[in-house]
Amino acid sequence: SSTAVTALLSHRLRTDETGHGTLSAGIALATSISLARVLLLTAILSGFAFPSVARMAGPAVIVGVAAGMWLLRDRAPAVAEPTPHPGNPIAILPALGFLLLVAVMGVAARWAEARYGGAGASALIISIGLFDVDAAIITLGGLGPAVIAPELAGLALVGAVLANMLVKIGVVAIYAGPKNGKRAIIALSAAAATLAAGGAIGIMT
Repeated sequence: SSTAVTALLSHRLRTDETGHGTLSAGIALATSISLARVLLLTAILSGFAFPSVARMAGPAVIVGVAAGMWLLRDRAPAVAEPTPHPGNPIAILPALGFLLLVAVMGVAARWAEARYGGAGASALIISIGLFDVDAAIITLGGLGPAVIAPELAGLALVGAVLANMLVKIGVVAIYAGPKNGKRAIIALSAAAATLAAGGAIGIMT
């Protein structure tokens, strides 16, 4: 989870004395990888929305990667942490929780669409993104183009991703603090602003 990586690296930004550039770059690049994964999963699970999502979110991936590479100019290495003892890579409770979330949100999305139309389903998908973008993608794929128009679906998913990115900015501000997390916050904000601009252009066109 890129949110978990953001929280971990943000905590280290507060506690470590060196390597802040490397840690900030890790946060920016983790978010960029998350955006790229969103594009891939959308193409696989919600293909009807992929063209609009790629058009609106693609530039944000480039901005995030560029910001991460710029932050890597600080060559001071982060302090290496002891390698934890490997445990079970498949945690059954989080997996079951994810399945439950997808099931509940799928039913809720159908209800929102039946009661409020595509706009209601879109609002629900955006709210899902606050907690789990993957669940939002799966929920969107379950609706299909007969329920929600491709352009509206793309806007909803971009909104979900943007909501999740704003949560990450808050995580950095809380865990690292405004001073130590400044560079990571700027990088994430640049990617978020690019994503928001893509969504705004999508709405206008």
